[in-house]
Amino acid sequence: MDAKTLAEAKADLEKLMDEAVQSHEPVIITREGKPPVALISVDDLRGELATQFLLRSPANRARLEKSLRDIAAGRVIEKTMEELEALLDDTKSSAAE
Repeated sequence: MDAKTLAEAKADLEKLMDEAVQSHEPVIITREGKPPVALISVDDLRGELATQFLLRSPANRARLEKSLRDIAAGRVIEKTMEELEALLDDTKSSAAE
């Protein structure tokens, strides 16, 4: 994470905004005598908020943690996008019948 003083941030705000969007890393802005703040892209903020929302539910958290354990243990099934789309089409066809 990059840290800038408030004066530096004011002098080059647009560059810092572009940096935050492109790098997906927060830019910390320090302020004398006050707590620092973080400048992050809206997309990154949305992702963080979605993650927090999903992890608030104990059931979701347990499923996500199990998935991570399964991946770490090599218990995964790889599918191409085409294979996944075919599965989705099959599911839709079965539901329509």
